[in-house]
Amino acid sequence: GELQPREFVISSSESHASIRTETHALLIGFTADAPDPQLFLKPDDQRELNDIRQAHFELADELEAKLRGALAANPG
Repeated sequence: GELQPREFVISSSESHASIRTETHALLIGFTADAPDPQLFLKPDDQRELNDIRQAHFELADELEAKLRGALAANPG
């Protein structure tokens, strides 16, 4: 069969995690000095320099919930 595109991809380390879709990337940090979650437009912002979270709170919250849910379901 034909491969279907993934809805999102998640990566994580001890200090941060991210969720990436075809159109956005959300990064969250786990350290005490980590910035607030950051949302970037993809693929336009390849270097992830322009945080658009302030203009897209609802989308950022939705992606953060998916990310945290996936991390909780797959610890380690």
